[in-house]
Amino acid sequence: MHQPVEEETNRTLILKLSNGETVIGNVSKETPSYVELTNPFRIMMIPNGMHMSLTILRWDMTIDFDYPVRVFKNTIVACGKPNETMMLNYNEVVSNGFDTSEPEEESTEKDLETIEEKIGELVKEAKSSKLH
Repeated sequence: MHQPVEEETNRTLILKLSNGETVIGNVSKETPSYVELTNPFRIMMIPNGMHMSLTILRWDMTIDFDYPVRVFKNTIVACGKPNETMMLNYNEVVSNGFDTSEPEEESTEKDLETIEEKIGELVKEAKSSKLH
């Protein structure tokens, strides 16, 4: 009988999980039982007046982003390729590098202002993208 082999991949997918979360990440490896993601982020819909805005947040602050995250396939309800707008937003978040290292003991006010500015820019960009 033919044994399935591990599939090395390098593609970005959106995964809808059985717990209701929606995660976007780069698939670095796939086996019959799990998918490994690098740079996993959670996609959330946030009410904005009469509209909904999308935001991309770090999936789990306890995860070390230097290592891939294993998502077991029995927890995946659906998966798909991100649309062009989502890919642009995701790539911007990943390339602008929200600092994934361990936080320093004390953050300065300037650090907090920088983070707030980045979040503000992402929210503003999400507001400009209309959802249908």
